[in-house]
Amino acid sequence: MIVDGCQYLRVEKVKKLADWHIAQKYLNVCSTHTEDSSNCSLCQKCLRTLLTLEILGKLDDFAKIFDVEKYRSESLNHKVFCVMNGDKDIFSREILDLATEYNFPMPAHRDCYALNNHFIVVDDK
Repeated sequence: MIVDGCQYLRVEKVKKLADWHIAQKYLNVCSTHTEDSSNCSLCQKCLRTLLTLEILGKLDDFAKIFDVEKYRSESLNHKVFCVMNGDKDIFSREILDLATEYNFPMPAHRDCYALNNHFIVVDDK
């Protein structure tokens, strides 16, 4: 066995796979057991991968192996989680840095709050 890729951040690994048609058909990152061994689209690993793909503009390219609609229903919560935890969670920090690099809109930290394990975004609109 040869371990490869340790020199790359997780978001860099996803960047390298995003245009590969094989990954678009077979990538499995899920940490949740599903009956058919598919990606659940809601565990932390799936959410991180899907948010990275969304930032890269490649989300729909992976719609055959992820439930993109299920992800979209939780994506705001995960984005808020990343904003709230960017200073203490390396995965969130990598995603926030990628979002900045790609000029991808994320919720503003000043508008995000945690309450009883739920995240809230205050929208003045």
